[in-house]
Amino acid sequence: MAPTADSISQMVNENSVDNFMTASNILIKFAVNILENPTESKYRRIRISNPTIQNKLLNVSGGMECLFEMGFQEAEDGESLVFPSNASLKILETIKNNLHKEREKLQRKMQPTSFVSGNIQRVEETGASSSTSQTLVTVSRPASSYLVYQAFDYIALVLLKSIFIMLNFIQAEQFSFCKHLPH
Repeated sequence: MAPTADSISQMVNENSVDNFMTASNILIKFAVNILENPTESKYRRIRISNPTIQNKLLNVSGGMECLFEMGFQEAEDGESLVFPSNASLKILETIKNNLHKEREKLQRKMQPTSFVSGNIQRVEETGASSSTSQTLVTVSRPASSYLVYQAFDYIALVLLKSIFIMLNFIQAEQFSFCKHLPH
């Protein structure tokens, strides 16, 4: 199977961030174990009845599909998946790397975002203005899917732009008001 890893996109887009992170961690461990010990048969077999595998990987949308894209196949016993000795280690490594990249993207997205104003002009009592940079808003994203993060970021950006427009309007009004005061 080609290393496009459509299942990774499915895992990112159809699951919570926590579920994706947990499932991808398990998948990466499987890949690393096989890549570091390619002749060890114990790393090439996954018992699908294992409660951890059931709850944290197979119940995640795209989890089983990712195992198949990695090269795992259903064993004859029907109770496990095996990574055949002739399966491509290159595809396995590519999918492992793609999982790492998606994890890094989501970890960066999970960091609280601080919106810092460029140079806000502040009118002082003397009527002179000074420049200062300050953090106006710190936004923590909710733990959810990547699409929710994109929507949240868009809404936060629109809200922030509205705040800046209001601040500029207030500042302009205060400055024009100061001009009309008697000296």
